[in-house]
Amino acid sequence: MMFYQRLALCLVISLLILPIHAETTTPTCNKDEPNNTCAPAETTETPPKPAITCEHLTATEQVLALIAQRLALANDVAGYKWRTKTQVEDLTREQAIIERISAEAEQAGLNAEFARRFASAQIDASKQVQTELLNRWQQFPPKTLSAPDLRTITRPKLDKITTDLIAAVVNANPELKTCTSQATQLITTYADNHQLDATSFATAVQPLLEPPK
Repeated sequence: MMFYQRLALCLVISLLILPIHAETTTPTCNKDEPNNTCAPAETTETPPKPAITCEHLTATEQVLALIAQRLALANDVAGYKWRTKTQVEDLTREQAIIERISAEAEQAGLNAEFARRFASAQIDASKQVQTELLNRWQQFPPKTLSAPDLRTITRPKLDKITTDLIAAVVNANPELKTCTSQATQLITTYADNHQLDATSFATAVQPLLEPPK
């Protein structure tokens, strides 16, 4: 009698365990079978890009800040040229710089025509600062002057800022296109708000008023 009781108990336990096992076991998925119920494979979706808001043009402000930093280095360039009696204009080197900046800008995805205009504007703006300072020093020679070596100190700084500037313009491109009026307002008032030379700064930012395509 004990044998049959144990057998019955084992059958009851097996019946209780079977549904649990069936629920927790993943069925084999055969895509070749008709009416298969295979779950779709999980896919990794690219999160949508944040919408552009025209209230705070942080990317455009970064471009303007880098332009201001590059123009500030024109003081050191002028100091070196004053000390070494070097001319402001060097057309051969300027053309090489324009070609390099244009190539970097195009490689970063900017329109070729815009890239050349932007590169030329940065050089013209720097030359304006240098010319103004050298003319002033002709009348009132400075007693002390910052004139670090152009080749080993100032030019590497200019190159680094210029590379950062190109990347910043690429990043700001959506703002410049979408928030045209707000960007124009920011660009045209930035010099006054930050006590910068209005003439040279206006030259440097002029291409930004016609956003790159």
